[in-house]
Amino acid sequence: MCLGQRTVLIRANRKAVNPQYLVYLMLGDEIQGKILSMSNGATVHHLNMKDIRELKVPPIPNRLVQDRIADTLSAYDDLIENNSRRIKILEEMAQMIYREWFVNFRFPGHEKVKMVDSELGPIPEGWSVQPMNNVAEVIDCLHSKKPHAVQGGPGLLLQLSNISDGGKLDLTNEFRISQEHYDLWTSRIELRQGDCVVPNIGRIGAASQIPSGINAALGRDLTAIRPKLIGPTYLIEYLMSPYMTTEIALKKDSRVIMEVLNVKGINRSRLRSRNPALD
Repeated sequence: MCLGQRTVLIRANRKAVNPQYLVYLMLGDEIQGKILSMSNGATVHHLNMKDIRELKVPPIPNRLVQDRIADTLSAYDDLIENNSRRIKILEEMAQMIYREWFVNFRFPGHEKVKMVDSELGPIPEGWSVQPMNNVAEVIDCLHSKKPHAVQGGPGLLLQLSNISDGGKLDLTNEFRISQEHYDLWTSRIELRQGDCVVPNIGRIGAASQIPSGINAALGRDLTAIRPKLIGPTYLIEYLMSPYMTTEIALKKDSRVIMEVLNVKGINRSRLRSRNPALD
């Protein structure tokens, strides 16, 4: 392949260094810190060739140690990649089950269940149509002035940029705040595992779910949805389902998109689900 614009080739001297070891070395905190400290530019950070050529690397061990380190880290990378593929397959299975059970109504035993009319069309007997506020808490951020970021601060404040695709939370860039501000911004709700977060503006229709081990404050232009009478998996699948997509599309066409993205509009969102009393 050939190099594109604004890219630089660094070719390892194989007599001196294992190429894989060099990659891991350059991705490490020490080299990354040096690169960031050398980069400049008001809007887009960039490096010049002189700085790249003069970049100092840490002492390099002998080739045998390099090979062992590169092999070990590569094995971990392969394991992470395999696990990521498995997680993706499980997520796709969850979405398929949701569509089969709650969109196509082909749940186990559906052949013996009678279909009845509802405000959203035919649904299985024993199911019901519920507004969101009957089955979940919907809480938005009432703060207007964003607190200052604190490097290594104890509290995590979610931003619009943290809302990713596929229901995932993107914590590549964490906005950390002081304990005082964190206590203030979590006075209404402290986000925890299973809660869902949707943007009020920008990435319309996106939704992310808080994973295990994460607690956070709700940032501006975001709304939190905490499941009560439905499971966390059902909630995130509903938010990513054709139902929500269709509702948002209708709001777009009628020029009242904000109604579906604020607390009032989300509370009016309707879900079709099995009556828990029948389980």
